[in-house]
Amino acid sequence: GTPPPGSLQSWVTSCGLGLTPDESIASLPHDIYAVGTQDNPQGEREWAEHIRATLRSATNIDFKQ
Repeated sequence: GTPPPGSLQSWVTSCGLGLTPDESIASLPHDIYAVGTQDNPQGEREWAEHIRATLRSATNIDFKQ
């Protein structure tokens, strides 16, 4: 029943543990993001919208669930 944290930006901006050999490709968006949360029907919509908004903000791409 916990609401999402204020920012999920760090979840979607990982640079492969800092091992990306070419920094110019470190910020390219991925095609697929997998985010798992504990089953909670009451908070599912809030989490899903927060995750979509974070991805939209970080990548300028509208992802689908």
